[in-house]
Amino acid sequence: MKQILKIMWGWWHSVLILGIILYLTLTPDPMSGQKIHLFEGADKVVHCFMFIALSAAMVYDMTLKSRQRHIRAGEVLVLALICILIGGMDELAQGYWVTGRSGDLLDFGADIAGSIIGTVGAHLWLKHRQQSGD
Repeated sequence: MKQILKIMWGWWHSVLILGIILYLTLTPDPMSGQKIHLFEGADKVVHCFMFIALSAAMVYDMTLKSRQRHIRAGEVLVLALICILIGGMDELAQGYWVTGRSGDLLDFGADIAGSIIGTVGAHLWLKHRQQSGD
């Protein structure tokens, strides 16, 4: 148990954001009945931003743990695939295990887009920061 907590502490940004995502997506009514009316498809934008945050946090956490100045492109690809897998499992869980929720292929597409944008964007931003000496 101590080892698991130690690993989670090293990835605390990612664990925190993943916890928030799972709460928002797997709770039958996370907003306690409050309805926010934005625009058609706003939930897809929310999914995209949730996964931008998760994947960017994962890149940041891995960069902190890396012995190099920045992580390699292959590692970024693996992190993106992990985020995509999380998004897929989340949609399956919504569809099969959560009352009042349903899995949505378009939500999964938004998760994929957010995962790619977040990992690539965070990697390029951190690489630029490190190269400029900030």
